[in-house]
Amino acid sequence: TGWNDKIDEARSIVKKSGIGLVYASNFSIGVNIFFRIMENAAKIIDKLSDYDVYGYELHHSRKIDSPSGTANFSHSTIRFGGRFDFVGLRSNGTLSLTNSRVTQNFAINVNVNDGTATITDSEIDNASIGILHSVGTLTVSGSSVHDNTSFGISASGPNITDAQNNWWGSSTGPFHLTLNPGGIGNAVSDNVDFIPFLLSDPVGMVP
Repeated sequence: TGWNDKIDEARSIVKKSGIGLVYASNFSIGVNIFFRIMENAAKIIDKLSDYDVYGYELHHSRKIDSPSGTANFSHSTIRFGGRFDFVGLRSNGTLSLTNSRVTQNFAINVNVNDGTATITDSEIDNASIGILHSVGTLTVSGSSVHDNTSFGISASGPNITDAQNNWWGSSTGPFHLTLNPGGIGNAVSDNVDFIPFLLSDPVGMVP
C-alpha cells in the first residue's frame, strides 16, 4: 500500500538484482474473492437501470497501518448513493478522484474523514454538502464545485483544506462570511483555503 509512486524505482532495483518481483494490489484470499464477486456483480447490475453503485471501504480497528486502503477513480460517475449513511463516497485511506463526477448523493457527495484524498479536474455537485472534510489531508484543484445547497466544502478538522483554483458556480467565487462575503457561489466553511479561485468552469459536465 502506498508505494505506487515508486514503481519505477522498484523496477530498477529488480532489473539490477537480476531477480523477479511478485506484486499485486492485495494478496489476501478474502479480498481477491471479493474482487471476483464484485466483477461478476457489476456485469449483472450494469444491465439493471434501476440500480446504482455504492462503495464503502472499511478496515478492522486494529489494522497496524490504519488508515489504509486505496481507491482510484478516473472518468467515473458516482450518484444517487448514500441511502446507508448519507454519503456517496467516503474516504479514510488514500483516495484519488480525477476527471470524474460525484453528484446527487443523499446528503454528502464526498466525505474525507482520514488519510489522504486528492480531487482534480472533477465535478462535485447537487448535494447538501459537496465535500465534508473532518480528518486527514484533502487537496481539491481544477474542479467544479457547484449547486450544493449547504456547503461546497465544509471543513471541521485540524488540517486546512487545500481548495485553490476551483470553480464554485460563480465568477465571484464561493461565499465565505469574512473572506469573500460578496461571493455568490457555493459556500465554504472556515479552514478552507479557496484563494485563488477560477473565474470560469474548467470542467463542465464530466466524465
